[in-house]
Amino acid sequence: MPKKQIKLRHPGGAANLIPANQIFTIGRNLDCNIKILEKHVSGHHATLEHREDGTAYIWDNKSKNGTYIKRGEEIIEINEKTQLFPKDVIYLSTKYSLTYENKENTEAKKNLECKKRQRDTEYDLEKEIQENINPQTR
Repeated sequence: MPKKQIKLRHPGGAANLIPANQIFTIGRNLDCNIKILEKHVSGHHATLEHREDGTAYIWDNKSKNGTYIKRGEEIIEINEKTQLFPKDVIYLSTKYSLTYENKENTEAKKNLECKKRQRDTEYDLEKEIQENINPQTR
């Protein structure tokens, strides 16, 4: 079974892969697991926890400029441990963003969408067959 990983995508496309059962610090200091050399990012800005079950949580470490999540159209200021969901955009201050991707959740969603399309296609095909059967053969 492949190890569970999540991905944090930086502007420009670079990414960090974070394995399960890990806690990562994000910030400007050299001892951070994910180093972001931006003046608006604090030394130990935020912490990200990726659990074995695939869920991920982030919290702000009392940074000067705050940590926020953009989830769809909603902006959430992080004041406590907060669960991340695929496609959440994490803002470290208002200047630097990371996009949270969970490959397993994304793949599961793709499989679900594929099955739904398959069911819809089967339903449409069944309906078309019923409508086009020659009444004499019924």
